[in-house]
Amino acid sequence: MKKTLTLVLTLVMIMSLAFGMFACTPATPAAPASTEEAAPAAATEAPVAAEPTSATVCVGSEPATLDPNMNEAVDGMIYITHLYEGLYRPNTDGSFSLGQAKDVTITDNADGTAHVVATLRDDIFWSDGVPVTAKDFVYSWVRLCDPATGSSYGYIGQDFFANGHQVADGTITPDQLSVKAVDDKTLEFDIAANVPYTKDLLAFPSLMPLRQDIVEANPEGWSVEPESQVSNGRYVLSSFAHESLITFTKSETYWDTASTKLDTLNCMLSDDDNAILAAFKAGELQLADSFPSDELAALRQTPEYTQFGQIGLYYLEVQQIDGGLEVLKDVNVRKALSLAIDRAFVNQTVWADSRIPAYSLVPYGVPDATAGSDFRKTAGEVVGGDITTDYAANVAKAKELLAAAGFPDGKGFPKLEFSVNENTGHQAVAEAIMQMWKENLGIDVEIATMDWATFQQYRKTSDCQIARQGWVGDYTDPATFFDLFVSTAGTNDGHYNNPEYDALVIGARTEQDPVKRMEMYHQAEAIIMNDMPIIPIVFYADDVLSQTNFTGFGVTGTGNKMFWDATVAK
Repeated sequence: MKKTLTLVLTLVMIMSLAFGMFACTPATPAAPASTEEAAPAAATEAPVAAEPTSATVCVGSEPATLDPNMNEAVDGMIYITHLYEGLYRPNTDGSFSLGQAKDVTITDNADGTAHVVATLRDDIFWSDGVPVTAKDFVYSWVRLCDPATGSSYGYIGQDFFANGHQVADGTITPDQLSVKAVDDKTLEFDIAANVPYTKDLLAFPSLMPLRQDIVEANPEGWSVEPESQVSNGRYVLSSFAHESLITFTKSETYWDTASTKLDTLNCMLSDDDNAILAAFKAGELQLADSFPSDELAALRQTPEYTQFGQIGLYYLEVQQIDGGLEVLKDVNVRKALSLAIDRAFVNQTVWADSRIPAYSLVPYGVPDATAGSDFRKTAGEVVGGDITTDYAANVAKAKELLAAAGFPDGKGFPKLEFSVNENTGHQAVAEAIMQMWKENLGIDVEIATMDWATFQQYRKTSDCQIARQGWVGDYTDPATFFDLFVSTAGTNDGHYNNPEYDALVIGARTEQDPVKRMEMYHQAEAIIMNDMPIIPIVFYADDVLSQTNFTGFGVTGTGNKMFWDATVAK
């Protein structure tokens, strides 16, 4: 698809929330898990409603899965947060409180690990009436960490539990993971360290409980088939019309069902920005986080528009897997591709200047070592990669590096494939960058567009060369960004491998001195930005349209949207 840059940027349409990786914690740092917490008091009586309440929203297209262990996308995370609950639960104001647990006690061990005892509530049930037990958590956690499961988020559990890496490398069997059900209501487990985001992880979708009998009775379809799925959260999956609509209804077996205000949540499934906006304008949607960019300027002036801060990065993955395109293994080529992109121009013309151009890995809003500090501000806007904020200087350096790689003015350079999932916004960014690479480097690019589920798998393969990527932090700590690119991480789709980077990131997980820990992350950021296996483009923001009579929903800086407190005024 060939167009001039001017025409591309005139016709461009984007979506505000890129369907990237997922997350579920607030934009402000969560307090470290306490050694003992009391459960919040449940509502003593249900609020009286004149009639059942419902709302229809659009936060994504067809999800690849609703399996908490297997999901890796923001939209899937939103759905799962409504269906399931972990030891802790997120609140719509961005805080956390005890969920399935009535007490969690964490004791630090002399070797830096920690021992956790969690006592489950007495009034927790699956949606089919079966009690939730400690064994349900153990089953889910072992399944997550088992390499045979193939979870992209397996590393979350493998990093979290004290012997998780021994499970990952086969030193011990999965059933030897450092977790056990003492009885139906008591969980004991050892974790690698009591990190600042322990509570966040215990509320994280990947660590929510699962019923072994349900999963194993229907391994392929259990999570998306209402007839076979059971959940332990605020809602149940009542219908799933694929590529069209998911409907969640209020669970009557949830322990705090009286606090759930919205009775029915309908989720329109679409990646068609025009159709989404038309549905919102027609009043068919109460909330939408995707719409055409040529409407952005006008919509920002309306009372229905809100921009929420988000801790996320839009970037390009440069595939490094064995058997992939050989020229992309040359660091000079990767740096040249990065330097030839005018991030400020892309932001201004594609995102209406509503994002922050990104020259590094960690977004603003992630804390550094001391209270009130910011990781990005501490490190500076630009880190490594021979890059500056002077675009003309960057282009000159890009030409120099490409020539050093043996391709002066792009002569002899193979045609590149740039992969994106179906969405006018991703297409627009790809076409803009395609023009910059052609004009500045003489490199030809072909854009490959595919559906969301296919794209999620394709970008992990040797056939993929350059792919758009997005990551919204799972919690407000630098670890959520650095862990992505450890060589063994399931989220390392581009197969980046640098032992020095790995050593710093893995070491930082258990470093107890906050100053030393952050210094390790700053060193790791310099390494990955000099290696350039990823090309940062912009730091995210979350554009949301909501009807003025739709209130009470929550939007966090890590991408989650929560609707159980929402109301629709008549």
